[in-house]
Amino acid sequence: MNSPGADAIPTPRRVRICRPAFQDMHHLVMPRLAARAQLRRQAMKLRFWTRGEARVADLDCMQIPDEELFIVTVTDGFGLADGFHVVFCEEPIPEPDGTLCVLSVMRIDEPFSDAAIEILRSREVVARERLRGWVASRDL
Repeated sequence: MNSPGADAIPTPRRVRICRPAFQDMHHLVMPRLAARAQLRRQAMKLRFWTRGEARVADLDCMQIPDEELFIVTVTDGFGLADGFHVVFCEEPIPEPDGTLCVLSVMRIDEPFSDAAIEILRSREVVARERLRGWVASRDL
């Protein structure tokens, strides 16, 4: 019988891609359906991410300073750009391991300006409230 240890495979977490992130992929980033599907597959690698890790699978991950927002970098631009940042937040409920909410997809050359950070914070608030509302209605 094996005991859990360093070699244990982490339990996959739930990853929700918020509507604004899908809209980012469609309108701002990737007009081609095949490219959007590939980016979604990349984002689903977040199921195996845990806070504090600098990598998940083959993707680099970091926290935006002074924020509860995280970025995973997809270096393949699928023929459309140099790469993309997938911005997400972690919601500790409802599962014990929490849920990750993808908030935005940005081109790698887009700066994280004050205005962009404010938009991301707003998306985070909406995503958290919707997730908590969904959990509350599910538990009724």
